[in-house]
Amino acid sequence: MERRHHLDDLRASSGEARQCCAPPAPSTKGKVVAVVQPHRYTRLQSLFDQFATCFNDADAVIVADVYPAGEQKDRGVDRDHLVGAIKAQWPSAAAIGLRRRSVAAMIREIVTPGDYVASLARAISRNGLCAAGAA
Repeated sequence: MERRHHLDDLRASSGEARQCCAPPAPSTKGKVVAVVQPHRYTRLQSLFDQFATCFNDADAVIVADVYPAGEQKDRGVDRDHLVGAIKAQWPSAAAIGLRRRSVAAMIREIVTPGDYVASLARAISRNGLCAAGAA
C-alpha cells in the first residue's frame, strides 16, 4: 500500500517548523532543518516529484540512504537522485545526502541554538537525534 498522505505529513512538518521559527516566535533567526530517510525504493520512485517538492519550507534538508525494507536498489532512484532534485527545486536551500550513521554528526555541525530540527524518519528519530544530543 502506498501512503501518499505521508508526503503531506512531510510538507506539514517543515511548514509548522517554519511557523515556529518565524516572527513573532521566540526564535526569529532559527533555521528549519528537515531530516528524512525515504522508505522503500518503489515508493520513492513512484512519488519522486512529490518528495522533491515537499521540503520548500526548510532551510536545509538532510537525506539519509533509502530504507530498502527488503527491496533491491534497482529502481533508478536513490538518496543522491533525491538530493539533486531538491537542489533543483530551490538552489538556495542546502540539501545534503548522507549515510544514516553520519546524520547525527551533520546535525551537530549545522544546527545552532534556536534552530528547529524536524526528523521525518523513524530510525533517525530514535537513533540519530539522540546521538546528536537533539532529543
